[in-house]
Amino acid sequence: MRWILVILSFSFATPAAATVALRHDLRSLTRAADVVVVGEVTAQQAQWRGGRIVTEVEVLTRLAVKGAPGPKLRVEVLGGELDGLGQRVAGSASFVVGERVALFLERVRSRPTFRVVGLSQGKLIVTLRGGSLVVVRGASGDLTLVERRPNGTLSPAQSKLSSGLPLDDFLVELMTALEDG
Repeated sequence: MRWILVILSFSFATPAAATVALRHDLRSLTRAADVVVVGEVTAQQAQWRGGRIVTEVEVLTRLAVKGAPGPKLRVEVLGGELDGLGQRVAGSASFVVGERVALFLERVRSRPTFRVVGLSQGKLIVTLRGGSLVVVRGASGDLTLVERRPNGTLSPAQSKLSSGLPLDDFLVELMTALEDG
């Protein structure tokens, strides 16, 4: 009887459709990152690794704000499409070849690659809006951001990058975060 209940409980389980994470501001993203760059996605390729699909993304560095990343970076993200199968990790960053991005990255110690800090929070899109470059948070409907109130409870959080921040202002904020350490 116990086995029947266990089997029935799994048959009604549904996969999680979203990830909840504490909101990072630019200062906390900068502190957590080994490397901060503005660059362009030039290629991506999915591969099997340990029974999972992992996508390696190649980014051409246009501006290194923190660290010494070199002219090209390899960024590793969980998920992707390979051999007719798709795998997605809710809340993780995704990339499109040709897009301009600002990335907050941590070094993968065992390989010469990087991972995005704070799930998709560490990947921002640099886009042209009204003749000026602005930095915006990419669409990530499967990542819900929250912040901790002084009483310890969590509440929904908003990012000022949702509406866009001029690239020059963004870089000034990054430099301030670096100086504050």
